[in-house]
Amino acid sequence: MSEKDTLFIKRAIKLSLESVKRGGGPFGAVITKNGEVVSESSNQVTILNDPTAHAE
Repeated sequence: MSEKDTLFIKRAIKLSLESVKRGGGPFGAVITKNGEVVSESSNQVTILNDPTAHAE
């Protein structure tokens, strides 16, 4: 795993922790392509009461 991959994983973990602080589930996602972030989000299922609002 590259250093950049490690940074992306750490960012996903940070997003999941932020989600928990807001009352959401402990999930975060960072989607990359060719070493660049394409999208990132945290789980909002509980916050929005929307079963489709997953991080990924």
